[in-house]
Order: sequence, then C-alpha cells, then structure tokens
Amino acid sequence: MTTEPTNPEDTGPLELLESARAKYTLAQARIRRGPPELALLALHGSLEDALRAHALRRQLPAAYEPFPQMLETLTSDSLAPLTAPEAEGIQRMHRLRGLVARGEQISVPAETIDAYQRLVARLLPRYGVLVVGPEDLPGTPPTGTPARAAERARPLPARERTTYPDD
Repeated sequence: MTTEPTNPEDTGPLELLESARAKYTLAQARIRRGPPELALLALHGSLEDALRAHALRRQLPAAYEPFPQMLETLTSDSLAPLTAPEAEGIQRMHRLRGLVARGEQISVPAETIDAYQRLVARLLPRYGVLVVGPEDLPGTPPTGTPARAAERARPLPARERTTYPDD
C-alpha cells in the first residue's frame, strides 16, 4: 500500500474513495505498529482523498484547489458540510502533517493520533467511505475506562514532550 498523494485531475471520485479506504487501513496498521508520524500521514491522506472525492462528485471547483481552500469551501457545502471545529481540527493536522512530510524531527503524541483517528473515522462515512472506528476495534477499551485514564495520567518523559506552533 502507498500513501502517495492522489491528483484529482488524474483520478475520479471512485478511485479517490478506494484510496481513502486503503490509506485508512494502512493508518490503522501504523497506529498499532509504526511511528505515529507515519500514521498521521496515512490518516490525513485518507481524509483528504475522501473530501476531494466528495468535492468532485458535487462538481465543486474547489476539488482542484489546494487543500486549505477546498476545506474552507466544504464548510459551506449544502449536502455534507464540515463544522467549524471539524475544519479547524483538520487544518491543524494538515499543518502538522506538512511538518512531518518535510522531514521535521517532531514527535506526535499518541493522544493526538488517537483523537485524529476518531475524527477521521467519524467523517469518512459522511463522505462515502465505510471504516471501522477505533472504538469498534477488538481489544480497545472504551474511552473513559480506568485503563485509559491511567494512560493519560502517566507523565511523559521529557524527551517526548513537544509543543507545536499551532497548538
């Protein structure tokens, strides 16, 4: 599987939807076994492909625009609009993804990836990609269980604490 960028001029909505599904599956594997930064790339690629497919199906000119402009257009879409908080969260992850893609040496906390995976898993079905959300995976404790609370309460070692310019 690959997470290479897809060009909407070279592919149609169906190919983008299949690419979104494949990238989300890859992201799940990377969340379990790989560096979180690579999981972020796959999650974001999955969501971007699904949003572009939606824009192409709706014949929105924004489908051919850079991602931030397309995202802004989709907040006012009449069929399946993004809410302002959803768009802001996606935009923040887009900036973080840009840092990772440029090879910046950053550490993405597992909590950030977990939250973004939940957002992506909630949005993909809205745009035509059926996926298994993190809460549906076997062996995943429900949010708010004592195990999850203990994980959040555990302080991170100093080398893993990172602040990002857009936080």
